[in-house]
Amino acid sequence: MENLLKLCLFLLCMEIAVALECLQCSGYKNGICEHKVKQCIAKTGESCMITRLWTWPHNGKYFAESKCMKDCQEENEYTPRGRILTICCDYYDFCNEFRWPVPMP
Repeated sequence: MENLLKLCLFLLCMEIAVALECLQCSGYKNGICEHKVKQCIAKTGESCMITRLWTWPHNGKYFAESKCMKDCQEENEYTPRGRILTICCDYYDFCNEFRWPVPMP
């Protein structure tokens, strides 16, 4: 019984150790999260995601959102109102960090 308990504890620790952690912010404005930046742990089928929106004319200001997302789809769309860029990643913890450079419009 004691060995079974040790095995369960070991497996639980392994699950936590290999879980992908992502940053979560519901709204960045000009590079600053308007709320407290939180962490989320990606579940099965999820990855880290960050979406950025630049409005035209581009004046250096843009908005963004980051979170854990199921079935994340990358997007790079130009619209009459601006550009939307969504990046999905699962390479390493916090790969959706806002400060990572991205191609500018």
